[in-house]
Amino acid sequence: MQYYFRQQNTSSHGYIHQLRLNSSTDFFQIDTLLIHPHAMIIFEIKNITGQLSFDFDRQQLIRSKDGHTDIFADPVRQAFQQKSQLKHWLGKHNITHPPIEAYTVLTNRNAMLDPLPPHPFAKHVLRPVAALDILFNLKPTSEPLFPHAEQLAHLLTCSHQPYVLQPFKRYDIQPSDLHAGVLCPHCPRVVMHYLYGTWHCRTCGKLDASAPVRALEDYARLFGPYIRLNELVAFLKLPDRFAARRFVKKFNFDTAGRWVKLPVN
Repeated sequence: MQYYFRQQNTSSHGYIHQLRLNSSTDFFQIDTLLIHPHAMIIFEIKNITGQLSFDFDRQQLIRSKDGHTDIFADPVRQAFQQKSQLKHWLGKHNITHPPIEAYTVLTNRNAMLDPLPPHPFAKHVLRPVAALDILFNLKPTSEPLFPHAEQLAHLLTCSHQPYVLQPFKRYDIQPSDLHAGVLCPHCPRVVMHYLYGTWHCRTCGKLDASAPVRALEDYARLFGPYIRLNELVAFLKLPDRFAARRFVKKFNFDTAGRWVKLPVN
């Protein structure tokens, strides 16, 4: 789906991926939110293979594959629930906004979709190409319905609250409790040093540009898949935020404002 979003990489709108907001009583998460001067669009992304059949009346998605049948919650209804939660969140913060729409996008090429039953939800089930058509139709005009889309995107990004694994909340373990630095894979307990875009071990002399990626994978397993840019600087012992941005760009990590999405294997 990222490919299709890149086809519409214009200054008139922006995307927020994996947005997680606090709704007072609980959290809700949106796979991808597009913010445009004329609309906000929620995309609930489903990468499900097999033969798929929607039963909107019973609020379920039925998947048949290899002789087995699996039943999932209706993803369109999930998208509409996220729409309701987002509207409530914006209203609670007295934020005006453009109209909100919601769609489910089936991204797996090996998914075979049965004919959709007649239902108002049917038009909200899309393949990526159809989603791209919606994006292309959002053309900028001289009189946008909502001229503050960029500020709204910034506010939502700053309000994002990444998921933290519960065991570490239970025992009150914080990222600052960890020993910072990138360990050398060849020398036990030896911390490598950043040197001109790579990491150097002063004990064995080896260079390893991918060593920090492994360190961040460990971080993500402990504290979740997001880290602030200043925390990235401290954890990897980078010289400054500029080096951190170069590192993020080099390894093509997704970003959301001040947050960086980490690899999780």
